[in-house]
Amino acid sequence: MAAFRPRVARPLATLPPDDLPALLGKNPVFVVLDVEATGGNFPPERMMELGMVRIESDGSQRTWESLLNPEREIPPFVADLTGIRPAMVRQAPLFSDLASEIDEFSQGAWLVGHPVSFDYRYLCYEMGLAGRTYERPLLCTQALARHFFAGTAFVFFGQTLPRFGNSNDRPSSGFGGCLAHHRPVSQGDGGC
Repeated sequence: MAAFRPRVARPLATLPPDDLPALLGKNPVFVVLDVEATGGNFPPERMMELGMVRIESDGSQRTWESLLNPEREIPPFVADLTGIRPAMVRQAPLFSDLASEIDEFSQGAWLVGHPVSFDYRYLCYEMGLAGRTYERPLLCTQALARHFFAGTAFVFFGQTLPRFGNSNDRPSSGFGGCLAHHRPVSQGDGGC
């Protein structure tokens, strides 16, 4: 029997890099996010951590972070990569228990990620499992990095950080990724 798979809309197109200056002129709100999951394909993979930094148009910031019980085993290679062990999520809340809080935190904001499509697909999938729909405008800092660092075929998240004097001592943590990435975004560089 096939696993239940809620209908997930294709990710929205991300903002074209050349449109970034116009967007920044409108004083947008951003939610920089990072997802950690039990693997790259859903189903059967599930989200096990979500970290978000909300950057208001006045520059003020709020954070949100939670481990999530993925209701499935964490493969050893994923546990080694992320540092998230099964015992850490066993008593964590289910995504469905936090869905309305996550929805409210990101309301009216551009979702920012590297690449944002991975994080957004997981959010939409988990929201679907919770019986909700979820749609936000997207800003992909990987696409912006490719545009602004012309000639670079593929830009990993960590490659963009030194340009801003930024580092990430929690490289495979949802919240660590957000903390490392929020500074360039809040400076108006779109993370690039």
